[in-house]
Amino acid sequence: MKAGRRLLIAIALAVATGMFSSPAVAQTPYTITVKILADNKEPTVQRLWEKRYRDRIAAASDVFERCCHVRVKVVAVATWASDDDIHDLNTLMNDFERKVRPEPAQLVIGFTGQYRSLREDKHIGGARGPFRPHILIREWGRQITEPERLEILVHELGHYLGAVHSAEPQSVMRPDLSDRQSRARKFQISFDAQNAEAISIVVDELRKRPLVHLGQLPPDAKERLRAVYRSLAAALPKDPAAPRYLDMLDQSLGVPSASSDRLQAVIAGARSVVRAVTDAAASNRLLPEKNTGVAGGAVRLSGDKLTEMYVRQAAAAARRLPQNVAAVAFLLGIGVALDDSTLVRNTPIIGEIWQQIEPASARTTRVALLGTPTMRERHDWVQHFAVSAALTVLYGPKIAEAAGIAKERSDSRRGGGGFSFADLSADVAGIQFAASVGDGRIPLSRLEKDFFVRDFLPDPSGLKEGIAWDDFVRSYGFPPDTRLSRERETLRLQILAMPGYKSGFPK
Repeated sequence: MKAGRRLLIAIALAVATGMFSSPAVAQTPYTITVKILADNKEPTVQRLWEKRYRDRIAAASDVFERCCHVRVKVVAVATWASDDDIHDLNTLMNDFERKVRPEPAQLVIGFTGQYRSLREDKHIGGARGPFRPHILIREWGRQITEPERLEILVHELGHYLGAVHSAEPQSVMRPDLSDRQSRARKFQISFDAQNAEAISIVVDELRKRPLVHLGQLPPDAKERLRAVYRSLAAALPKDPAAPRYLDMLDQSLGVPSASSDRLQAVIAGARSVVRAVTDAAASNRLLPEKNTGVAGGAVRLSGDKLTEMYVRQAAAAARRLPQNVAAVAFLLGIGVALDDSTLVRNTPIIGEIWQQIEPASARTTRVALLGTPTMRERHDWVQHFAVSAALTVLYGPKIAEAAGIAKERSDSRRGGGGFSFADLSADVAGIQFAASVGDGRIPLSRLEKDFFVRDFLPDPSGLKEGIAWDDFVRSYGFPPDTRLSRERETLRLQILAMPGYKSGFPK
């Protein structure tokens, strides 16, 4: 390499990593607070493992402070019981996310001692992406040195702060860290210039306000990140990381990206919708289960008719709200009110909004009164429909659909009933319903009078269910390819052909 080119690269790296910043304008390093945990498979006592992990976090903090003006600070230490019957790191991450909250920190880092059940999985660490508050690292059972473990930790923390994979062979963000470079005595863990720039852009925004998604960034920050990610994607055309982060920048987030005042107004409105459904459930519970022979006597509703009554009552309650929050509050409200599971409620970030809308005591009362509402005579399809509608309000249709597909894939992989296109149909129906209600194509006044299950969800009973993991991968790929996209598009077109979406839907 010519000396002039080496100098230009050195200057670019120095600028990107802040080496030329003036002391007069230097900022205090941005601090990420973390909670560290060891699971019940950790073979050493807490005194030993806590020191080991604290030292590693401190070393990672030194890397980030040197490269990106960021510190990582441990503020809490705990343990958790990981599920024994798990055979891959992704599923173990799901287990970790369900069981562990990040509070009082921004980020929780789990170190698992599981090895035997995971030995066929080559992954050592995992993070969900920017601002997602869980990182999981495998600690035991492989011949990995401490510098290699440190590099894995820095790599995953990089993803948390917006870094993606790089083609630079010595960058900590190179896709494969198993090349043992970090074992060399003179090797220094560092970020490539482009990822250092990406982290700098993200951290500048984190200084201003909390973030939960790249889609919340202001337009100028998004444009700068797009340039970085496009360049990194071009250098690694087969790697999915940069394209996935680019997609996040373009996603519409709806409620979470709104102002604090609007968010609180929507949550307050959704509470009133949930209360209306709870009140309707209480009134329904007082009715006799069978006709007593009294002329005009009402009987307790169940099944599809119960769902229809709840949605109408929810729409009536939402119509009493200010017009600028009514539709969003209605969709969020039915997502909470028709969900008697704890899956969403215990999910990081989303669950916090669920809990703000309905405290635990109110949920206990509602679930006891709710009965068994159904769609097409299936209770689980009500939950798929309503929760997908609410997720569309919160994070947009892409994330709502991805969540539904991820859930089905998890069911298929873990033996939880298999991948179900019937469930996916209910998910897509909820997403389309939310989009049409949200933009006013389906007014709340119509839903208050004439909501019928048969108008919004095609009969999914003929769709494939219980598809085992190996069969799913054989038919749709891993990750799923265009074959699954075609199936999903067929479902969407069937849903849009339903009476509820046609202009003849009763006014």
